[in-house]
Amino acid sequence: MTLFRRILESVGDTDVGAVRAAEWQTVEGSHADGGVYVYDGKPLRGISSGQEFYAEVVTRPTKLRSTLTGTTWNTKRDGGVALAVDGRVFGETRTYEVAFRKLASAGGPVRVRMRRSGTYAKGIPTVEMLLPDSVAMSIAGDLGYLVPNDADVVILYIREWSGPRVGDNAVRLPVTTRTVPTPAGSSAKPHVIVSAAGTDVADISARSTRYRTLARHVGEPPLDAFCQRRESSDGQGAHYWRLVVIWGPSGR
Repeated sequence: MTLFRRILESVGDTDVGAVRAAEWQTVEGSHADGGVYVYDGKPLRGISSGQEFYAEVVTRPTKLRSTLTGTTWNTKRDGGVALAVDGRVFGETRTYEVAFRKLASAGGPVRVRMRRSGTYAKGIPTVEMLLPDSVAMSIAGDLGYLVPNDADVVILYIREWSGPRVGDNAVRLPVTTRTVPTPAGSSAKPHVIVSAAGTDVADISARSTRYRTLARHVGEPPLDAFCQRRESSDGQGAHYWRLVVIWGPSGR
């Protein structure tokens, strides 16, 4: 995505310095995303091409102005979140804005791993975020939960939901798993039954791509689990339920 040469005009009531001593939630991974608009290159001086660094995510209103067009960008009015290094704002991003805001409101200050990828113009570098995969970022946006990079995640799409009532907003649910014994003499692997709040909601056979992860964690309490109802894309008004279960690496 093209980066605009913009420079910081003002930072309104944003106080990024106040979070420097706080415990950061660090968003990082191996997926590069170039959806970052650099407004002021000065805070990034000393960062060479290819070098990685961490940027603070600023969710409070931040106003910036383009030196090329004279137009202003206000994150409160126009969307996006600001990015800063050592308390100095250098740009903004609209990529996964919902996830960044949800994480900040749920767990405190957030920082994101970044890399300088080159130079757009004199004094204006190009930078990219190094993010977890889209599944992890989707979970962050839904739940405000930062999935550990070494966690196991299973997502089940269920057409007929027999569990507790769940609406369009994500709801945390207690989830358990167990196996069903196979008949004597059968060479088939036992099915894994997934239960939510004490009700069986899914029967997973070994033919499922999710079976191996589920089988590895049978009987193990998950770190977290949530469910939400979603509308199908068939245009018929049908719904399905998306159940997300997250385990740590201990069961591997």
